[in-house]
Amino acid sequence: MSQQDDGLTSTASMGVGRRIVLSIVSGARSNQVEEFPVDDVREVVLGRDPDVHVKFDPDRDDLVSRRHAKLVPSADDPDAFDLVDLGSSNGTLLSGDRLVGQARLRPGDTFQLGAGGPKVVFDLEPRPVAAPPATRLAAEALPPATRQAPVSPAPEAAPSSGPQVTAPLQVSGRAAVGRETVERMVASSDRESRQRTQLIGLAIGSLAVVAAVLFYLSRQESRRGLEEARQTIADVTAEQPMTPAEIADLYSHSNVFIETSWTLVHAQTGQEVYHRTTEGKPDYIRLPNGQVEPWLLDRPESENKRIGSSGTASGFVVKEDGFILTNRHVAASWRSEYQLPLPGRLYEFDAEGDPTYLRELSEQEGRHLVRGWIPSEALAFGNKVSVGKVVEGRHLYLDVTFPKNTLRIPARVVRVSDIHDAALIKIDLPNSVKPVELYDNYDSIRAGETVTVIGYPAISPNVEVRVASLDAINHSSEWRQVPDPTISPGLVGRVIRGKSTPGEAERADYRSHMGDVYQLTVDNAGHGNSGGPVFDDRGRVIGIFTYGLFNSATTVTFAVPIRYGVDLMKISPVLR
Repeated sequence: MSQQDDGLTSTASMGVGRRIVLSIVSGARSNQVEEFPVDDVREVVLGRDPDVHVKFDPDRDDLVSRRHAKLVPSADDPDAFDLVDLGSSNGTLLSGDRLVGQARLRPGDTFQLGAGGPKVVFDLEPRPVAAPPATRLAAEALPPATRQAPVSPAPEAAPSSGPQVTAPLQVSGRAAVGRETVERMVASSDRESRQRTQLIGLAIGSLAVVAAVLFYLSRQESRRGLEEARQTIADVTAEQPMTPAEIADLYSHSNVFIETSWTLVHAQTGQEVYHRTTEGKPDYIRLPNGQVEPWLLDRPESENKRIGSSGTASGFVVKEDGFILTNRHVAASWRSEYQLPLPGRLYEFDAEGDPTYLRELSEQEGRHLVRGWIPSEALAFGNKVSVGKVVEGRHLYLDVTFPKNTLRIPARVVRVSDIHDAALIKIDLPNSVKPVELYDNYDSIRAGETVTVIGYPAISPNVEVRVASLDAINHSSEWRQVPDPTISPGLVGRVIRGKSTPGEAERADYRSHMGDVYQLTVDNAGHGNSGGPVFDDRGRVIGIFTYGLFNSATTVTFAVPIRYGVDLMKISPVLR
């Protein structure tokens, strides 16, 4: 009979209130149920990562990969769903068989996340008409009652006028036995039967106890073996290298885009500082110690040039409450080398502070004299050489944007390293953000190890969206860049250590002007990648991308060991 004939309408075909029901029947989340409205589902991802839809215990369900498997609507049947393995370490089993690619799920099917991992029962509520619930089994029928045989009537005794005498029981071929003897025999047989039954019961009970003890011991041994096997699998899984794509899936959202602009101010007055320029050429002062610096003033005259710069860079979240690591030359550029304009003019001051013109300063000579000038370490201002802090940097803005967002979040500088290109900044958000995992392997890292750099190289094409204001008193709109990180895999090409104690066969100490850095074979990362994370092949941050050296044929890039970033996150006394 069709549905039209019997008057029934399929709830599944109506699509009203349908839900995916996932019943977890084993593992750390045993006896828990997850439900998802069918109409809202494009995919249901299962795993141990905090961002998936069905999250398993990250410690106890360690056979489950971070992103293990997912459920997706079937392309050819809107009432059906497919199970897809996401390249998990331990595989996905459907009805006991390991899944290759994807397979159709039917209501009531059980799948398992890894051999020995959690089992999940898939169902749809209400079920489609084509998939009725399993037939209920009736209770086992009892056998009919034992049929009673008819009772034969006792033979009539012959009439007698004398006393009645009961005839003894006749046994064929044997002497006759009296009724009392028979009753005694029956009673004795019953006692012996009961005794045998009791002895058999005791023996069976003892065997049951022994079996239970043996079963308990075997189960305990099995559990220990299973735990050892699980731990072994977890250890092996933890040792499996991650691909750059897997690292990007886990931590791209922890990598932030930084926009910065700063200017130099006079430490005593707070006025903006300028580089004096005459007839289009910058002026320089030779100090009594022979050092050459730019002639700094706080007068914004027409030709004077502002000291400062703007740019973009990268950073990464290290604490859930918004602490971010980046480079010192990003967060406090005035504490790094500043590129001065050349050629120029060279002056010096006499004892009264009057300037004396010395000569024209060529570009070649100027680079030799002023290369390496750091604004925050300036000694001269105006026509005087001062003691103490003369100038200081000040941000015009320091903004942080998360990947694929347009919201700029103001940041502030928390700490700046005194010894390396590392800095700690902070943003304030009402919600927690996902941090990366830090791993200081400075003492064990070797050349040839795999690394992945994530950042925002300035050369990468920008993607912009138009943001229209809904403010009644500000109807303006603007185009804003939407940061999308670039993934750059490579190797540790060389480990350069700033200092090293010589061995017995060595005659001199070792020192590098580069300091402690990891030289990388990542040649597609450049300006804009500064401050980004450098991951090892386990998804742990081991360095902070800092800068590169370029010529017409070769590009070499460098990273600061993460230990210099970790030092900014704690208080380490220099005296003990």
